[in-house]
Amino acid sequence: MYPNPFHDKLTIEIHSEEGSDLQIQITDVTGKVFRLPAFNPGDHTFTIQNLPAGVYNIRVSRKNLMKSLKVIR
Repeated sequence: MYPNPFHDKLTIEIHSEEGSDLQIQITDVTGKVFRLPAFNPGDHTFTIQNLPAGVYNIRVSRKNLMKSLKVIR
């Protein structure tokens, strides 16, 4: 994920041998969930203008695999 911190755009690189049904969930420090649509592996740039400044947890998951990272806006 880059850049971190980000302003309006966040790029997420997903490298996977299996190519479907990846989910991304963004959660703020209060637990509020912001969901992004399912997508396939590759580089994806999301324009995220509606998020206020703060620390966010980004969770990428598929079936029984999950990765979580913190980003700052």
